[in-house]
Amino acid sequence: MLDSRSLKSSKNSAREKILNLAQDPSVVHTRMVDWDQVNETMKYGADNIVAFSFVPSAALFIFAIVGLSKQSTAARGNMFAIVGMLIAILAVLYNVYHVNAEYWSKLFNIVIFLILAGAGSTVGVVIATSVKMTGMPQMVGLLNSFGGLAAVLEGFAFDVREDQAFEDMTYVVDLLLSRISIVLGVLIGTMTFVGSIWACLKLMGKPRWLVGQPRALPFRNAINVGLGIIDAILAIAFLFIPSGEPYWYISYAILIAVVIVSTLLSTAVVLAIGGADMPVVISILNSGSGWSGALTGLTLRQDGYLMIITGSIVGSSGAILAQLMCVAMNRTLLEVIKGGVQSGGLSAEEKRAQAADQKARCKTIAVEDLSATLVNCKKILIVPGYGLAVARAQRPLVEAVENLRSVGVNVTFGIHPVAGRLPGHMNILLAEAACPYNIVKTMDEVNPEMESYDAAIIIGANDTVNRDINMPVVEVWRSKAVFVIKRSLSPGYAGVTNPIFVDDNARMLFADAAKCINDLRDGISKLTAGMAKAEDTTEDLDEEETEDTYVYPEPRSTIYIPRELAEDEDRIAMSPENITRLRKIGFHVKLQTGCGVGSNFPDHLYEAVGGEIVQTHADAADAEVVLKVNLPTREEAAELFVMGENKWRTGARAEVYTATKVGPMLISFMNPGNADNKAMIEFLAEEYGVHCMCMERIPRTSRAQKMDALSSTANLAGYRACIEACNSYRALIAPKITAAGKTEPAEVLVIGAGVAGLSAIGTMRAMGAVVRAFDIRSVVKDEVKSMGAEFLEVDMDEDGAGAGGYAQTASEEFLRKEYELFHKQCKRIDIIITTAAIPNRKSPIMIKDYMVADMKPGAVIVDLAAAGGGNCELTRPGEKYVTDNGVTIIGYTDLASRMAAVASELYATNMFHILDTIADQQRDAEYVPPEDAPKAYVIRPDFVLPMEDDVIGPMTLTHNGEVMPEPKRPVGPPPSAGKVAEVVQPEVEEVAGKVPMNPQARFTLYWALPFAAVVIALLLSMFVPYKSPKGTGSMQTVLLIFALSVFIGVKIIGDVHPSLHTPLMSVTNAISGIVVLGGMMLLDKHPFYKEWTVVVGAIAIFISMVNVAGGFLITGRMLNYFKSDAPKELDV
Repeated sequence: MLDSRSLKSSKNSAREKILNLAQDPSVVHTRMVDWDQVNETMKYGADNIVAFSFVPSAALFIFAIVGLSKQSTAARGNMFAIVGMLIAILAVLYNVYHVNAEYWSKLFNIVIFLILAGAGSTVGVVIATSVKMTGMPQMVGLLNSFGGLAAVLEGFAFDVREDQAFEDMTYVVDLLLSRISIVLGVLIGTMTFVGSIWACLKLMGKPRWLVGQPRALPFRNAINVGLGIIDAILAIAFLFIPSGEPYWYISYAILIAVVIVSTLLSTAVVLAIGGADMPVVISILNSGSGWSGALTGLTLRQDGYLMIITGSIVGSSGAILAQLMCVAMNRTLLEVIKGGVQSGGLSAEEKRAQAADQKARCKTIAVEDLSATLVNCKKILIVPGYGLAVARAQRPLVEAVENLRSVGVNVTFGIHPVAGRLPGHMNILLAEAACPYNIVKTMDEVNPEMESYDAAIIIGANDTVNRDINMPVVEVWRSKAVFVIKRSLSPGYAGVTNPIFVDDNARMLFADAAKCINDLRDGISKLTAGMAKAEDTTEDLDEEETEDTYVYPEPRSTIYIPRELAEDEDRIAMSPENITRLRKIGFHVKLQTGCGVGSNFPDHLYEAVGGEIVQTHADAADAEVVLKVNLPTREEAAELFVMGENKWRTGARAEVYTATKVGPMLISFMNPGNADNKAMIEFLAEEYGVHCMCMERIPRTSRAQKMDALSSTANLAGYRACIEACNSYRALIAPKITAAGKTEPAEVLVIGAGVAGLSAIGTMRAMGAVVRAFDIRSVVKDEVKSMGAEFLEVDMDEDGAGAGGYAQTASEEFLRKEYELFHKQCKRIDIIITTAAIPNRKSPIMIKDYMVADMKPGAVIVDLAAAGGGNCELTRPGEKYVTDNGVTIIGYTDLASRMAAVASELYATNMFHILDTIADQQRDAEYVPPEDAPKAYVIRPDFVLPMEDDVIGPMTLTHNGEVMPEPKRPVGPPPSAGKVAEVVQPEVEEVAGKVPMNPQARFTLYWALPFAAVVIALLLSMFVPYKSPKGTGSMQTVLLIFALSVFIGVKIIGDVHPSLHTPLMSVTNAISGIVVLGGMMLLDKHPFYKEWTVVVGAIAIFISMVNVAGGFLITGRMLNYFKSDAPKELDV
């Protein structure tokens, strides 16, 4: 078997024999071998390999951009781009090896390429690994400059090659277009290179005279126009310089002049642009690096197809991002390029006077008070600016956010498009600090729901929240309360004082951002430490300890759990698991025998964890607290609370009752809005002195969230409603394809998107149904859509969001349109689940009788609001029946009880948290309540309960034998602490001349770019000959590829997620390094040491590989930061 060396030797020997045979004149019948033709054939084959490799490379680059449409696929997209780049480089390297005739020359060139590529990649890796995320704008600008410089160098080299290729003036038009590509590539590449260098220096603050305001030359506009005219004249002159040996010196002289003039023009333009416009500048320069690469590809014809495609995508990317930034600032590209920033039009003295006036009018807040206020909020918006990054306070801020979220506070970040120094830069900085990307939203996402936020916190931002600036901003003033963390009242880049600082609902915290955020984090951490006890509140016993060896504290109070006597009630107020938890916080638990049977909790399970089983109520006469699911009847109360002659039977309570006339505590669902229940509550207070604590009255605050039995019960009821509906619906829920045909999915309408409604939506969606949902509160729209349901809306500008998270009464006109919407839906819907119930009130009618009459036979209505009368006009509470037209209406009021085991477990956990709060609030006999607070509730002389607590107080219905007035529902801002006064939203006047953002404006460029590219390509193709010089490819084909590439680039760039705009710029910078192929192609004709143009190509290879390696690596770094704590979705 021959090894590779022997095989190669035999091939060379065979070739020599064939050559000798062909040159032997004595052999007259042997066909002569044309080795020039053989070499040409080999070159043609290598060219085909290169051409074919461009197809998968281009596809992978496109897939890379498509991957940036969402964070979960972005890293995969970066890998696609890396693979595409490797395929292209290896294919061209293969071409270089096979085309060069001299073995040592081609080997030498390949070695040189590997050395240059390795050196460039090493530099790129070093830069990408050392740069901090705050320095990302400088990194992107530097990569932009490398792309522009490589295009300039290749433009000079390819000018000579074009002169050699187009000596035949038959192709003069083709030559003219080639010259246009060269001169424009050099011009744009130079401006990109120089502009990027200046932009980097400005962002780095070096030299210091660049920092701050724009540095504009006198008469800068006239100078810029003049330099532009000179550039245009030079470019036109370059087009008409004849080809050939005597003239190429003139061509180079003109190109050098273009470089000089473009350098001056770029310097004058960039230095005149202020820091506020830097995101636009970086985007424009990013676009320039792409267009210069595409123009270089146009020069190469068929060899440059991939450069044309990638350059067009990169150019489109930068152009679109620049347009988006301009739209976000309500400015045009021309205004940005002209230089300067928006100004308030005030002198320095006037600005100082305004600042002094604001200082006197603004209200301040301390860090401690802000911490307490935020902990009591339900929904918070944080608007960060670049000042947050300068202070390097992202990480402690994210830690504070995680503490808030751990106790149920809904925290969202609202990002303005120009919040950082690059599009999407602020998203990267937050992601680096481990902030989940699913809680970071754009300005357009948070503005519509601004009224739903209890508090908006502004950190390091100014202009992006200033309503007096003529640009779209984050409208924080519409939230209930605004808190601004800032060093001073100085204006931002625009020079306009911010009126938000003195609004009635605003509080200023003057402090260094880094120290302030750290103090805020520590304050929130301390406040949430007690609140955020793990959901599993019983800590596991130490490994050395067991239930038998664990020492429980001496009981300070006794709890009694009787059987539930209602016929349809299988739940119980306490589960075995929670008995252990209660014992650990000092409660002794007594349970009536058989109380847990309906929930599958037999007596022995309670006894196993320390519960005491008693036979009768009399055996629990010493209990101070009674836990139930439902309010007792009068007969049951007579057994539970009978007093005899004003005594609490016998035992420990007798002395307390004699002194205070206060009976035991009863905690249960009570539904005080029902007239019968209200009478029963009054009877318990007057007759027995029972201290009634109502589970429906638990306030909707973060602290009380873990006690909210209504929510946990509603969640189960929503799920069970779906089960009952499916049981009565005589068809399939999910679509099926069978041999007999296809079935359509059931169509479900959920009315009310509270806890129960969202549970029903999620359950039905999981079953495969098509779900629509309606809620009068528009703030729940995003939650509904995030679960895969369609949100139905009434065509009327009215929001029904009320206090406490419930809906408010709608207007008559709104109700009329609402009924029209429901009637239309009823005609097509298969299952309706209604959940619109407000505790202690009659349920509103949502489905009228005529709507039911128009429903399909077999349709089902499940009314979760049946206990309050029902949302359907035909609901019979507690019953299930079928109407005359075949519609099943289910009005069960015991849906949670039909899942008794899990419902009891959840209810018992809610009970434990309430008792845990009571234990934490325990006072001794010396306690004196505040003057304006109700009298304390005395459980025992050594166990006094303060009634001013923000959970215990609202829950209390009766106290000291009297019925307590119903507490007012929370209105306005969230509960605050300390020195924070009540805040009022400001009345905002319309700013004169302010133009609101037009949602369609951002799409203008999406259509303008591809349309212009196609038109230009068609017009030019009318004058370009169909035949091009041998081996160069048709210019018509090249122009068509260019036009289509722009079209594709615009389309896929438009779908990139806003939070990924910075990774988009870095990955397109890496892709723009495809100009490395141009440098490699300069090696295919000459040895490295024989042509200076090849030396230029070698430099271009080095520079391009810095772009490629650095761009891909820094993109990977950024994308690795993006994490989500939301449930994972299947990517299709």
